[in-house]
Amino acid sequence: MGIHPYYPTVMADGFEPGYRWLYEYAGIIHHDISLDNLMLCKEGNKVYAVLNDMDLTVTVGVENTSSKQCMGTKPFMAIDFLRREPLIYMYRHDLELMFYVLVWMTLRFHDGKEIMDDPLQEWADQGGAALGKEKN
Repeated sequence: MGIHPYYPTVMADGFEPGYRWLYEYAGIIHHDISLDNLMLCKEGNKVYAVLNDMDLTVTVGVENTSSKQCMGTKPFMAIDFLRREPLIYMYRHDLELMFYVLVWMTLRFHDGKEIMDDPLQEWADQGGAALGKEKN
């Protein structure tokens, strides 16, 4: 299975450089980094991280309705968009989403299996200010 040339990919030990390419060269911010939008692809001995689902992307430097909306997958949303009036969505917000994905994977899975009574279920159940407070 080959890797589609459109997707920014990096070795699995460093997802952020591929995302930086998406930001600096393609000029877009993903806006919905979540567990479901990250995939691993193995090609020979190499494992690549692939970011998919580009339907909520916003263009860097363009202020419009979607760049100010609180969109995305609830457990991974940036704190700024959970507790304040809409801001301009920035690169740092997607980095925050990547952090939440790592926390989610670390605390919800053990030995490759999902923990049934996991400590982060509240992230999926809560919304808005309550979720922002929980993340703080």
